This record gives sequence, structure tokens and C-alpha cells, in this order.
Amino acid sequence: MSITANEVVGPVRIEVEHRMPGADGGPTLRVLEEATGAERLRFDCFVRGAHWHADPAGRDEQFPIPLGLDSIDWTLAELRSNAAGLLALGNVSGVDVAGFVAALDRLEPALRNGPPRFDRLSEAVLRQRTGEKWQQYPDDVLPLWVADMDFEVADPIRRRLAHALSIGDLGYPWHPQPTALPALFADRMQRLYGWEIDPRKIELLTEVVQGMYVAVRQFTEPGDGVIVQRPIYPPFVSTVEKLGRRLEDNALREAEVSYQLDLELLREQAQRSKLLLFCNPHNPTGRVLRRAELEAIAEIAIEHDLLVVSDEIHQELVYEGARHIPIASLSPEMAKRTITLTSASKAFNIAGLRLAVAVFGSAEVRKRFLGFPRHLRGGMNTLGVMASEAAWRHSDPWLAEVRAYLQANRDFVAEFVRSEMPGVRQTPPEATYLAWMDCRELELPASPGRFFLEHARVGLSDGPSFGPQGEGFVRLNFSTSRPILEQALGRMAKALRSR
Repeated sequence: MSITANEVVGPVRIEVEHRMPGADGGPTLRVLEEATGAERLRFDCFVRGAHWHADPAGRDEQFPIPLGLDSIDWTLAELRSNAAGLLALGNVSGVDVAGFVAALDRLEPALRNGPPRFDRLSEAVLRQRTGEKWQQYPDDVLPLWVADMDFEVADPIRRRLAHALSIGDLGYPWHPQPTALPALFADRMQRLYGWEIDPRKIELLTEVVQGMYVAVRQFTEPGDGVIVQRPIYPPFVSTVEKLGRRLEDNALREAEVSYQLDLELLREQAQRSKLLLFCNPHNPTGRVLRRAELEAIAEIAIEHDLLVVSDEIHQELVYEGARHIPIASLSPEMAKRTITLTSASKAFNIAGLRLAVAVFGSAEVRKRFLGFPRHLRGGMNTLGVMASEAAWRHSDPWLAEVRAYLQANRDFVAEFVRSEMPGVRQTPPEATYLAWMDCRELELPASPGRFFLEHARVGLSDGPSFGPQGEGFVRLNFSTSRPILEQALGRMAKALRSR
């Protein structure tokens, strides 16, 4: 038996145990006598067959948790609303009810989130997934390319989706009527970053890239200059090119450690451009810009009346030593000229559910953005709404475990590259789960992506797809189990030694 968390409240101890993990299982919450350890109440919050027990007179009585309700939600609601009655049913007296409910509040995150199982990923199971990450390459290739995590989603998300399927909740989402998400997101941004947002200036989208396309279309004309900071996630460039705008390449400058902004060039380009497509934390370099850097960009944007469309989708995957600052949070003047695009999809690994948010600093910018008809943008995904809400309400303990695991993977990649892959340079990213690896010194006969695919059977993102500054680079996704990561890196090192 493994107890995840416990609280002592006078004569009783409340324990949380995850003894039945899996799709049909769930946690158990127990109320025991602290002095004797005798169990008086037990709530088995399974997905299927959920029930609870009371032992008022030395004999176990079992009661089903009502069908059609999430068993964790029901258990917490019953204990909070009727703690005195349930404790009496369990033959427990002398408990401070207010203290008991407060203890439940502290235990709720542990009840909803089971212990992580990141190291237990099965390659055979991963290959059953239908997404592009595991289907792009033959079965002898380990895919460490597109920005999906291999980890199972957080328990609160899994349970919420399972519950929706169990009751057939796949109808049209309640839209354009408001959902809880704008207010929930605004509260989250205030708590995490001190960023004050009016929920009425938040719009739900299908994805961040969709928001980029709409913004460029609505705020520029064909031939207008749009600034992009390469190397960059490929849709930044394709958005500009496919909409017939003029690409202004404000390339990041390579420095001794990571990359730096070219502010002098940015100031020059801002005079002949209307919009900056901005990415922070940056993909693929993993840079997290500091306040002084963001303030310099804001100064240029305000001076030259530049709209900033800021992709901040990796904002909750920032490691120790760095801190994300939303560029719109710098000042009211900057907020008015910023459209912030983000989603729960990267941090909580739910990209396939297609839901993002756009945050507008002014009513005028929001109105112009929404001038592109909503039905041309497509509708919201019902399951995406549910998953995002479960992520932002209940899944932070899972996210904390993910960040710690990813940081350890990041450090492992850095040490492995340093010791086992001479000629490859790589600065550990400050955010994201993406390693930007410089292979130029190797002078490979083909691009690094092609070389590692052919000779190591490892699928990576080839550097040139991020712009000409990516020549000689590859991007490696380390959001997988350590055993899979070790195997892939081992193959890469062996291929280099065998050249």
C-alpha cells in the first residue's frame, strides 16, 4: 500500500492512496482513527464501479456512488457539505468539521493526481497512437521530432474525457455563449504572472497557428511587412508567405550562450512593417527573454505603431533560473497593441483536442480580429474545452512533475552531447522540451536530420525547416521516457562514431 498524502485532524487521519491506477481505476480516500488505525470511512473513487464504505459498528457497509457523476467530484462535495453526518455514520466523534473540510481542500490535488509513471512508457503502446509523431516514420525509427510529449495526460483530464464519453457528452459546445474558460484563464495568468486580463477580451480559437493567420490577414494587406525572428517554428514563415505579405527576417544572433535579439535591425524593420510575429518562450532555441529584452521590443513597437502577435504557448514549460513574462503585461500601452496566443495544449499534452485562446489588450483590436467571421475559423472542440478546464483547474501537480522530469531529461541530453557526441554543440533550453543541436562542425555529408534518420534511425526535426539559420542544426524532442531517450541518443552517438 502506498499512501500519497495524509492529514491528521484531531482524532482522525485522512489518507489518499492510488492503489487502482488505470483507465477504469482511481484513487481511494480513507478516514481512519488516528489512535488505532481503524478504518471508519472509505471512498473508492474509481471510474467504473465507484463506491464508498462506512463501518459504524465493526462491519463494513458498502454504498454505490451514483452513476453519471464523477466519483471524485461526488466524494468531495458530499464530505464538504455533510462532513458531520458522514463522520457520525462512521462512528467518529470529536472532529472539528471546519478543520476536516480544510484538510480535504489540501488533499484534493493529491486525490485528483496520481503518481507519475513517466519512465514506464511502452514503445509498443506508443506505436499504436495515430498522431503524426509515431506514424510519420517506419517502426525501426525512434521519433523525437514534432512537439508532442509521449507522456500520458494528467488524471483529471483523462477522467473528465472518460466521463464525457460515458454520458455521451459530445454535442455542440455552448458557444458563442461564454464558457468558464476565459475567467479561468484570466485567474491563472494573474496567479502565475501577475498579469491582469479582462475575461471579456479573451476569445477561444481552434489553435495558436489559426490565430496567427487571422491576425496577419486582419491587420495587414498583401505586400505589407511582417517581422519574423528566425530560426523559428515553420508556420511563422508560412503564414506570411501564404497570405502574400513581405517577410522581414529579424534573425536572432548567435551568441556564446544561446541567442540574442538584433534590436538595431528590429528598429529599422519596424519603420517599414506593420506587425511582429513574436515567439516567447522561443521555439526552437528554448530562449526565455528577460524583462529588459521585452521592454526594448515594446519600446520599438510603441514608437513605430507595430502590432505584436505573441505566441506564448510554451509559457508553462519554463525551467529553474528563468521566468516567463507575458509581453502584454509590461504596460497598458503595450497591452493595447498585443494579441497574445496560447493554449493548454503544450504544457498538458492535448494538442489534438484543438483549443487555444487569444487575449486582446483593447476592444478595438479584438473587434478587428473578430471581423474575420467565426464560422470561417471553425467551431470549438467540445472535448478540448473540457480538457483545458480540467488542466487549468486540477492538473498543476501533474505539470510540476512533468517539468521536473523534463528538466532532468534536458540536463541528461546536455551531458550526453558533451561527453558522447564531440563536434555537436547544444545549449540547454530555458524552456520547452526541445534541444536545438548545432552539428555544423561535423561537416556531415547530408543534413543532420537526414544523417541521423538514415544512420541512427532516429527521427528529428531538420534545422533548415526553421529558416536558413537552421542549416547544420537539428531539433530533438526530449519529452519521452528516459529509457527511450537514452536509446535514441545512444544510436546517434554510435552513428557519429561509425562515420
